[in-house]
Amino acid sequence: MAVLDYKFHMRGILHQKVGDPYEDFYSVRRLPHGRVASVADGMGSCARASLGSRCAAHVASRHVASSAPGDSASPTGQICVAGAVASSFSAAAGALEREARATGCAVGDLGTTLMVASFEGPERPLCYGHVGDGAMIVRYADGSLELLEEPQVGSGGGTYSVSMGEAWRFGTRYGVGALLMTTDGLRDAFVEHGDTGSWQPTELARRVMEAPADAGELDELFSATQGVDGLGEGIWASTDDRTVYVAWWLPDEGDGSKSDEE
Repeated sequence: MAVLDYKFHMRGILHQKVGDPYEDFYSVRRLPHGRVASVADGMGSCARASLGSRCAAHVASRHVASSAPGDSASPTGQICVAGAVASSFSAAAGALEREARATGCAVGDLGTTLMVASFEGPERPLCYGHVGDGAMIVRYADGSLELLEEPQVGSGGGTYSVSMGEAWRFGTRYGVGALLMTTDGLRDAFVEHGDTGSWQPTELARRVMEAPADAGELDELFSATQGVDGLGEGIWASTDDRTVYVAWWLPDEGDGSKSDEE
């Protein structure tokens, strides 16, 4: 199997108007049989959110890439890769503390969410970690979709951050054929509250994850700031930064990824 992946990021409309930086960040690195992707969303209420998201995403993906075993298919390898993803959150939190000391700011000024996924095809485990209000969705061979963790928002409306170790969530899935990760700027395009009140993937998520689409068409879709999507749904109201990462596993006909790390 080969992995084909797609990456999209765009500075939010409000950030563009007032000259604020892009506060999301993503990092993708190679593994022996796949990728590790980390996506972070700096919290707009924090003074150095963009620095926090960049630091957390880079450190987490680098930690997994350097710690993951060469063969994740064995029982021991599966335990090791899951452990690498889990410890990447400690590595990211530690890096934020060091960054705060080095720059003379408070750790809270670097507030950021974090999602990490290590994936090496349907025959190997997908291991993930999650904290915050982003969304991670997987598609299985039978076409079914699963939202791995519901968005975490405190009772007062505050988003959970990587510094809140008690909020970290981890898991492992098997037989995954596609993965989608998005920050909250486009989250509501891909997940919605169902009849039971729980979050569930949308029809747009199903269409995007079903098979690779032309990158230009996806860029146009995700960068739209008004109007509706192809289903006639008005989903582009968000003025926040937008970051989306999608990966599909395909028969071995070459690797569609453009780079080892971004």
